[in-house]
Amino acid sequence: VSNVNNKMFSGLLPSSFNPATKRLLSFAKNVGNNDEDGEEKWSEQAVKSLVKNSNLKKSGGLDDLEFALANPDRRTKCVTIARSMDGRHLESHRKGLPHVIYCRLWRWPDLQSHHELRPIERCEYAFHLKKDQVCINPYHYGRVEAPVLPPVLVPPQVHNDIPLERPSLDEHELPANANYPVGPEPVMPLPLSLPGTCLLLSVFFYFMY
Repeated sequence: VSNVNNKMFSGLLPSSFNPATKRLLSFAKNVGNNDEDGEEKWSEQAVKSLVKNSNLKKSGGLDDLEFALANPDRRTKCVTIARSMDGRHLESHRKGLPHVIYCRLWRWPDLQSHHELRPIERCEYAFHLKKDQVCINPYHYGRVEAPVLPPVLVPPQVHNDIPLERPSLDEHELPANANYPVGPEPVMPLPLSLPGTCLLLSVFFYFMY
C-alpha cells in the first residue's frame, strides 16, 4: 500500500523534477503537508543535492538508498556521502549534520538533535566513527527515546501552631474591663498604729538629733 501511495504522490510533484528526485521525495515524511516553515522546500533541495552527487551516481548509492527506503530494513547497505570539514552539511543556507537531515526527512520529522540518534552496530560509516564518508541510510540509525524521570515526592507541609512572632496590640485588643497599671507600682505606707512602727520611728529620731 505504501508503494502505491508513493507512486501516486510522486506524480503530484513538479514535472521539472528529476525522476530520481521524485522517487526519493515520495518517501519523505514532511512533504505534502502545510509548509509554513519552509521545511518542504528545504527537503526538496536536500534530495536534489543527493541526486546531483557524482559519487553516489558512480557507486550506485542512489539505487541503494531508494531500495532501503522502499524496503525498510537494517540489513540494507550503507549509503555514504563525503564528510565536510566541520561534519555539517549545507543546504539552502541551513547547516545540519547529514545523518540528522536525512533521518528527519525520511523517518522522524520531529527529530531535533543527533543526540536522539544511535547507529546500528553493523553500520560501517556511522557519523560518530568520524570516517571520511558518512552513512545517511536512515534505517542504519535508531531513535533514542528520552528517559522518563521518576516523580519527585514533595513532603507534606508541617503546620506549627506556635507563632514565630509576638502579636501586636493592634491584632489583639485589650478587653474593655481590663485595668493595667502604668509605671511603677505604688508603695503602700506603713500603718502607724502598729507597735513595731512606733519603735522604729523613735530610734530614727534619736539618732537624727
